[in-house]
Amino acid sequence: MSGWLVGAAMLGAGFALAAMLVGARKLADWRGSDEPPVWRGVLFAIVALVALAGLHFFPHGGLLALVTLWVLIGAALEQRGGAGRGRIAVLQLYLVLFVSAYTYGNARGLWAGSGASVGMRFALVDQLTQIALPLADGLLAFSRAASPQVATHSVADGLSSHLVLWLAVASFALTVYSSAYFARRPLAVPGAALLPWPRAVALALLVLAVAGRFVPSRFAQLPAIVLSPLLMADGAALVHRWASRLRARGLVLVLLLAALPLVPALAYVAAALGVVSQLVGLRELLPFAALDEAPLRRPRIGALLAFVVVSSLVVVAGASAAHRGLRRASPLLGAPGEICGGGEPSVDWDARTATFDLPRGRVTMDLDETPLDAASPAGACERAGKRLCTSDEWYLACACTYPLELEAGIKTSTLYAFVARADRERSAGPPGPRQPTLASDKRSELRGLLTGKSEVVSQGVGRAVLLAGPADALRDPWTVDCRHRSFTTERALPSQLVAARCCR
Repeated sequence: MSGWLVGAAMLGAGFALAAMLVGARKLADWRGSDEPPVWRGVLFAIVALVALAGLHFFPHGGLLALVTLWVLIGAALEQRGGAGRGRIAVLQLYLVLFVSAYTYGNARGLWAGSGASVGMRFALVDQLTQIALPLADGLLAFSRAASPQVATHSVADGLSSHLVLWLAVASFALTVYSSAYFARRPLAVPGAALLPWPRAVALALLVLAVAGRFVPSRFAQLPAIVLSPLLMADGAALVHRWASRLRARGLVLVLLLAALPLVPALAYVAAALGVVSQLVGLRELLPFAALDEAPLRRPRIGALLAFVVVSSLVVVAGASAAHRGLRRASPLLGAPGEICGGGEPSVDWDARTATFDLPRGRVTMDLDETPLDAASPAGACERAGKRLCTSDEWYLACACTYPLELEAGIKTSTLYAFVARADRERSAGPPGPRQPTLASDKRSELRGLLTGKSEVVSQGVGRAVLLAGPADALRDPWTVDCRHRSFTTERALPSQLVAARCCR
């Protein structure tokens, strides 16, 4: 399970970002001045552009971190240069943060236009399903109508369909936080007023949004996405003013923010409000709204670290619950290879099956993957008088097929022997009935366990679907292992990445 890795990565990235912010402000205190020279700002911009070009050709996480540190230092130094220079620094910081993350993700195959790629969406579903598992068991305990897979699929769909928009919003939020931290004063959320002509910005967003509907290309979508957070900030400020008379205003705003991943339309509503407020002067047309001009609180590093730690603990707790559920569904997962015994599995080439004598009895498994049924993952197997293989059966068949390359116990690292073996299988293709492979290389003719698609095994915990093995389309070495399992939902099953393996 990769939830522990994701939680550790979030924790490391959060502490690294906090260290960058503290270091940039310390450097600005040491070398900064009230009148920073213009050449320094130009130099920071030129180096940032060169680094962005480098990210396109060398998409490495270390280079992304260096770009982030460089632009944070530049923003910290420019904050002392007055309102005009500070506004330019905020815009430069926002653009570089967004463009660098987008360039890195695009080079790594994470984006598909303005949404997530198939592999990225698959990973999102896996992580969200892990987090939802503790809640799923509780919901199912008292309600048959509860469907965690629907909620998980909805969240994943909302995130993946608008992934680049959420990236822009996150970049803008980090920009506002960093700017307030460098300035050492509360900073209200800036909107379209960051640019010289706010109404022209609102009109440009409106034109780009309309053009993007008729010309669905990145040339129209990306500029609209970049401008959207500015107008969303204006729309959110308007809602904040309208709700200023409500006693539970904070609770309402928190609920709206929590609903954003489930209902992405709320973000577009906020942007539309921002466009209207800029084009027709809505703030002046609503004098009855009780305006609350109180600025935001001064940001503190402790609050950022607390948010990162809590988020990491949520992911790790979800991974831990998924791990316990996996142990209940597959107690033999990670058993040593000696459990296979010394006998060879028998192969029936006419029936296209292999029979294994396993500790729990004899199991006959299809040699080939079975395409998924549209109605149910188990439908195709049931129509043939078979059933889905269990996770333990799949693991033991894989362990007995690849005995020389097996690691027992919990998966902690990539076994590159498996990766090399899978590459050989892809290039060689399946052998014929008169062409068995060498006994030293493989003990059975069972193919496709570590190549082809991920395969559905028995139902997991909390109505989650349990998948075994890697999918060739993802090209992730971490998953090329007999022990690899992932969780998804029936509604989120991507047919191009997942198949079934039938047993009897």
